[in-house]
Amino acid sequence: MIPAFDPTGNLPPGIHSAAWGDVLKSLGTGSHRRQLLQKVRPAFMAFKEAGCCTLYLAGSFVSTKKRPGDIDVLWDPACVDTTILERTSATLAESSPSARVEQKRQFGAEFIPMTAPRSGIPYIDFFQTEKGTDAPKGIVRLDLRYFP
Repeated sequence: MIPAFDPTGNLPPGIHSAAWGDVLKSLGTGSHRRQLLQKVRPAFMAFKEAGCCTLYLAGSFVSTKKRPGDIDVLWDPACVDTTILERTSATLAESSPSARVEQKRQFGAEFIPMTAPRSGIPYIDFFQTEKGTDAPKGIVRLDLRYFP
């Protein structure tokens, strides 16, 4: 279940587990957000087929921002068969800047290995702090085992 947003528009600190229905209900508010979720769905299916059990949703999409530019999605490379991902898109398993531009164009999301470093810390930790203030904030753990 996704908790209520705090007064700053972020989720409370921590990793909040959710099913796809929870994501649709809590984060799919408004037509723009629903379009992003619809656009990213084939990529989520590809990750599930490739053996991924969990994706983490982060960035402005897991805030009260009305029109987030995309969905930041973190994944664990240890459990994913990247050859299966490549059947859906050659760029899903890549994290280069050009691959992320293509991911955003094709799926409305950027897919980032959760253990890759950003500013010296793994992305899974990086996305749990607010830019500029380093205040803690929450992200959403999506369980793909029950993804429709």
